[in-house]
Amino acid sequence: MTLEGGIENLNLNVNVTVFAPDDRNSKDMSSKIFRGQIFSKKSDQSVVIQLKAEDGYDFLNIGKPIFIFLAHDLGLYIFSAVVTRKAVEESMVVLHCTNSQQVKSFQRRKSVRVNVNIPIGFSAEFNRSRVWDGTIRNISAGGLQLEAPFLPTSSILELVFELQDVGPLFIDGRVVRASERDGRFFHGIELVNADQYTVDGIAKFVLAEQIRQKRLGLQFFRALIFNATIEIQAPTVFSVIQYKDLDISSLQGKKCNGTITEIGIHGLSVECPLKLPVGSVLEFSVELPKLGYSIVQAKVRELELHNGKSLIHADYCKEYDKIMDHILQELADDYNTAGDEE
Repeated sequence: MTLEGGIENLNLNVNVTVFAPDDRNSKDMSSKIFRGQIFSKKSDQSVVIQLKAEDGYDFLNIGKPIFIFLAHDLGLYIFSAVVTRKAVEESMVVLHCTNSQQVKSFQRRKSVRVNVNIPIGFSAEFNRSRVWDGTIRNISAGGLQLEAPFLPTSSILELVFELQDVGPLFIDGRVVRASERDGRFFHGIELVNADQYTVDGIAKFVLAEQIRQKRLGLQFFRALIFNATIEIQAPTVFSVIQYKDLDISSLQGKKCNGTITEIGIHGLSVECPLKLPVGSVLEFSVELPKLGYSIVQAKVRELELHNGKSLIHADYCKEYDKIMDHILQELADDYNTAGDEE
């Protein structure tokens, strides 16, 4: 699966972050993160990336699988690739990567926000002769949170502020909500009639800041590489479609009841009264809030017994994009709202 139109349609000089996994079981991958830009690309899905020659770049050997994290169009994307050639040119490392395949797109641009502390000046339509000072507490390409003296909802503001690597911005905004905490006023501001340059500039800033804060890129990378899961309590009906033990042959095709206690990108856990041997293949009906109804097949990897019940851990027999999207969006929602109540 590749980005619509192919990776050859990506803009040159777009900022990217490269993740180079060392050990799938490692929990500390911070030393294997590199930053650079797309230098060139070809129609065969190969791409040349220019990185700063930082400590550890010798880890990026030929044949090394890597993941490329970037912003494009209205979303954020992770591509997988393989290093086919490496050259050191002055203070830069040039990687030639082939077989670039999109792993997943997520986080539509308008929903992506980051917590910041940026000074801002603004005037209001109801009193253009006065200029107020305030602070941007979080920002996305669709709006921002403004800490300032109380402003009525529906007020139209003229905003002036500066973003790193973007420069000064002059934008109109509308107050859509206001709240008070400990004598301080926080306003939700919706950007009004922002031009494409402004929207793209904010989106690039947000992406860079998310990566700098390691609140998005590394977390999503780990979620894709490791078995990111969410805990639930969801009734399920399943049947045994393949089995490794003659003792359960009578169960083949019959409907069994259980409760899904955990669902992840690579598999799920189910509590039920049956002792199903490792290697059995089960077919589940799964219905979850925000996810809807799905049929998934999974192979039993491990069986635990507890208080007379079985806890079955099973790996999916194939990838289920619908479930992956659901879990990534849950993670995105958590990161996006983490600072709203600060």
